[in-house]
Amino acid sequence: MLPHKGGLRVPVVFDPSTDFEDVCDGLEAVTLVPRSGSTIAITNALQRALTTAEIEASNGKYVGGDVRWHLSEAEVTTEPKLGDEIKDANSRRYTIIDKQHATLEHRWRLICRDMAVVWGLDCFITILQATYAKGAGGAMEPTWKVSQTGIRARVQPLALDVEHDHDAQHRVKRVKVYVGEDVVVNHTYRLKGPDGTLYKITGYTGAERIGDAQVIDAEVTPWPLS
Repeated sequence: MLPHKGGLRVPVVFDPSTDFEDVCDGLEAVTLVPRSGSTIAITNALQRALTTAEIEASNGKYVGGDVRWHLSEAEVTTEPKLGDEIKDANSRRYTIIDKQHATLEHRWRLICRDMAVVWGLDCFITILQATYAKGAGGAMEPTWKVSQTGIRARVQPLALDVEHDHDAQHRVKRVKVYVGEDVVVNHTYRLKGPDGTLYKITGYTGAERIGDAQVIDAEVTPWPLS
């Protein structure tokens, strides 16, 4: 029934812009981290796991472990974009791979992926870049400087090969490095693993779509056989 005021029925005004925080339990504070621009603090966010039916209906777009984050548009001052991240209170980061408006356009419904879980990113690597200058002998010599740090990755060993260089033999350890974000790399860069191992980059591919991992082919600098 409608509430009474002075014997008259007063209509209840429904405001969909505030219904989210008024009716939902389990809300938490998160941070929206754009790929470019300033971070946005969100007070009331709701996370829900995708159902098996939703995953199957996506034709491979969604995978097990993907979640849906609900954010009130009143708190999101900049429209979320694919590839942006949501960071929760435990510093877990979820990459936005799909987005929709809901509740009369007053709520963002964001399908997100924890790249560290889906791709098994179990370590952090550092990217070094070379700057060249003439050495004492007149040849151009590289000086390696840190370009990026704290890049989530998985270093997967591939093979330990023996290569011949004239009369010398060298062991070459090759790896594939899976990275949770597209990073700028080329032959003037090196990767530094969590144990300090330095890797020479031999090839790389970008992520084919948001939510995929970038793959970098690399090898450890060879050393002579004893």
